[in-house]
Amino acid sequence: MKKLFLILSTLFLIQFVQAQSCKCNPNGFNPFTYSYQGETSTVRTLNQFNVKCKTPIKLDGGYKCNYTTVCDVKFKAVVKNSAGVIISTIPSFNFPWEYQFDAAGSYTLEITPYCAGKTCPPAKFYFTVSCDAPQTCKCNPKNSWNMLTSVIDGEKNELKCGDTVKIKNGQKFGITGAYKCKGNCNAILKGSVVNEDTGDTQNFESITLDGHPLDFLQPGKYKLIITPVCNDSACEPCIFYVTVY
Repeated sequence: MKKLFLILSTLFLIQFVQAQSCKCNPNGFNPFTYSYQGETSTVRTLNQFNVKCKTPIKLDGGYKCNYTTVCDVKFKAVVKNSAGVIISTIPSFNFPWEYQFDAAGSYTLEITPYCAGKTCPPAKFYFTVSCDAPQTCKCNPKNSWNMLTSVIDGEKNELKCGDTVKIKNGQKFGITGAYKCKGNCNAILKGSVVNEDTGDTQNFESITLDGHPLDFLQPGKYKLIITPVCNDSACEPCIFYVTVY
């Protein structure tokens, strides 16, 4: 019994000495390694970062307690918003810390080390998070038409809205080009051919400007109207005047 008591006393004394000697270190944090969008840099506490939402962040580092005997260090990570409300907590983790913000705003990351259970001063980092507004599909008033070209019997010439094209009856005439909507979407092109002499009109719900010959069945003056549609919104049409002789 006396021997058991001696062993327990020794173990308690060792734990007591370790607890007493394992203290916070005012310079305990190692330099941190910050990785974002394929780039890595060395940073220190109180650094300010500008990041985009839903983009992964990684922060690697470590902490060395002030000790005379070996002691373990544990970490707790807390993310707070600008109002100081905790939005994420990792009660116990090992580096690296990995995260991504879901919403725009200002945030603070606090990483708190614990030396033998003692709470040490945290490292703090500040994040300003922005989120790209979703692009809307709409008409593009500038640089909308791309590389408009007339193709007459295989011969190509630059073309722009409002031009007059003269072709012989029976010649093959087509147009190449495209319309670029503002935003990440494709335009649907609607076409109309108006016979300016008779007023007869042909409408096409969808056309492709790939150089394929357009049908002008007889001599006369025509108006070719191409209307881009971006997300169900009709944009300013491109008009060509075609004379067939």
